[in-house]
Parts: sequence; structure tokens; C-alpha cells
Amino acid sequence: MTREKKIAILMEDYCTQKEAIKHLDAGASIFTEAEIDAYLDEFNKDAYDEDDILTREDFEQHKDCCSVVMYEGKKYYIAYVL
Repeated sequence: MTREKKIAILMEDYCTQKEAIKHLDAGASIFTEAEIDAYLDEFNKDAYDEDDILTREDFEQHKDCCSVVMYEGKKYYIAYVL
């Protein structure tokens, strides 16, 4: 995925272009439907307890550092670095 497309996806999450660039430079990650489960499996390996487990529902509910947006008819999951 190109940097320009990532910026456009982040802007769907109510970021300005400048904010989107800042998020990318800070390490924000964007995942497709096909990629999100592998990311969650890897992320959750080091979970200390149930409260640390990240789910698709967390993205849907825009919890903490994650969000989900539609862009060009496809769903994208965003993991922000805070």
C-alpha cells in the first residue's frame, strides 16, 4: 500500500493530511480485512491478562489506539501509536 493511500485512509478517520502524516511517521499501522487477524494474533501473544487482549470489536468501537474506517468500499483497521 502506498504512503499516499495510507494518508487517505487516515484522513477517513477525521485526520487532517498533516495529522495523518504525523501518525504514519510515529508508526501507525493500517491493516486490511485479510491482514487484521494475523496482527491481532501477534499483538495478543504478549498479553498479560484478558484486559490486554485486543479484538476486532475494539477497533469497531474505536477503543484506545485503534479505529476502523471504510475507504473505497473496503474496511481498514488502524493501529495508532500514542
